[in-house]
Amino acid sequence: MSRPTREHDHALEAQRQMERIYAEWRARRDQLQSEYKEEIKNEECATRKAVTVVEAEFRQNMQAAEENGSQTVAMVEEVMATKKDLKIKELENRLRETRSKVQAHYDKQLLEHTSKFSDAIMATLSPIAMYTTQQHASLASRPLASPVAPLRAVMPKLARPLGGPADRAQTLPGEGSPDDADKAKPPIPRPMPKVQAVKGTIGFNEVYQNGCAQYKHMIVIYPPGDSGGDWYIFKCDKHGRHFGQNPFRGAAAHLSTHTLPGRPSLVIRELGHRVLGCSKELADKNNDVVNKAFENGYTPLNETRLRRIERREMGSLNQHEGIFRWPTMESCILAVKATAVKTTTAKVLKLLQWLCPIRGELAVTRRPAYARG
Repeated sequence: MSRPTREHDHALEAQRQMERIYAEWRARRDQLQSEYKEEIKNEECATRKAVTVVEAEFRQNMQAAEENGSQTVAMVEEVMATKKDLKIKELENRLRETRSKVQAHYDKQLLEHTSKFSDAIMATLSPIAMYTTQQHASLASRPLASPVAPLRAVMPKLARPLGGPADRAQTLPGEGSPDDADKAKPPIPRPMPKVQAVKGTIGFNEVYQNGCAQYKHMIVIYPPGDSGGDWYIFKCDKHGRHFGQNPFRGAAAHLSTHTLPGRPSLVIRELGHRVLGCSKELADKNNDVVNKAFENGYTPLNETRLRRIERREMGSLNQHEGIFRWPTMESCILAVKATAVKTTTAKVLKLLQWLCPIRGELAVTRRPAYARG
């Protein structure tokens, strides 16, 4: 057997040995990843059970307060709700810390495992590198018809990284320009900006209210698609504004009224309310109810639009199916006070009688609490 043939056989044997080493390394890596996911899953399950216990304790305390006929149920509810929210927040923080510790533990194991096998791979590469070097030497002794093309044709496939991408067009010295090289570089992924603070927090039960909430909110996660993200609803307390089935987009558009750009971090900081005690299952449960409400004609709160409608309809005579609807006494009193004219309750009632005599007489007979004095 000639020397080149023996060296070729050694290179092939080294290649097969490297493939076996790689398969063994990959199997252990997959095993570590599976163990990591299973441990994180167990921790999340334990946290959800603990949150359920905290919520059950809150309900029991409130039920006991109501059964005892306490006159301070509202104060008891506020104290107990604060305690519940803080306990849930503590559980969530503990879960994050545990997740970080577990991640660090498995990363360390994977690093030790990879370092061990990388040494074995480099030792196996020696016969392959020797054979490849000799092939280069024999090819270099041949006359070249072109100074560039043959070099591209003989790029050794054995020098590729295991499992690496396909061959890319390589630029030899003297070809192209620095600008072309910069354009060929892949874009560097940028991490999602971390949200520093939010306007407030709210418990999941306060948002959901057993599916019967007067004001309904879609619950979304940020960063999107991140299992370790936080759950949020969006609303603007300053303008009395809630948002629809795509609350993040609606909140970003609404930020223009605050003279702010619609960047995700600003949307979370200015209009986001973090939902405590929420999970993907609970968020889906709430969002199903909200979507059905929108399908049935539900409209999010918009106090600016409501005030505009009230100003347009206040004091006007409306006809609906042949029945006249007179302005209410409340709307008339608000109309007079809106003129910024100093007046008394008696003058308001006289104006009411002039606007709608029948209801005005009834109003004089049955004066409500805010009209007395």
